[in-house]
Amino acid sequence: MPTDLLQGNLAPLKKHATWFILFGILITLLGIVCLGMTVTLTLTSMMYFGLLLLVRGAFELLASFRSRDWGGFFFHLISASIGAVAGLVMVTRPGMAAETITLFLGALFMVEGMMLLFAGLIYRFPSWGWTLANGLITFVLGLMLWQEFPFSGLYFIGTLIAIEILMTGANYIALGLYGRRLARQLSLS
Repeated sequence: MPTDLLQGNLAPLKKHATWFILFGILITLLGIVCLGMTVTLTLTSMMYFGLLLLVRGAFELLASFRSRDWGGFFFHLISASIGAVAGLVMVTRPGMAAETITLFLGALFMVEGMMLLFAGLIYRFPSWGWTLANGLITFVLGLMLWQEFPFSGLYFIGTLIAIEILMTGANYIALGLYGRRLARQLSLS
């Protein structure tokens, strides 16, 4: 169905508009629930990614020993080891992993925010005010993450996941409402 929509065939959207709206409402409700459990979401996501890194490390370790005659053996071995250690830390210490990632994101946001502020002020290209606003918001977000550290490490990633779920729900609702409007317009014409 998604490829039909991309190719301009809106018949499935018109036909299933109510389902899109209902699905969107359910996802939005899930997002609201997730906003109430951001610490759990953060820790769970760290453990999930840690497990993925452990599995990846195991496969790469196996691949490195299967190809030990190849010149890239030690690179695979080192990469597998680093991935496995990072995965093990994320699984056994998800709070510490979340804090570390949040600290890194805070630094990244502050640097990116300053770069956007400088770019907007120096180059003054069309709509440079939006670039300044983006830079200021990004910088302040990074600063807030650092000022609230280590507490921010426990809720920030879960909050991002909850917001993404809310936005997905809102998107489905908007898509369903658009489908209904299309159906009404076609029935009137």
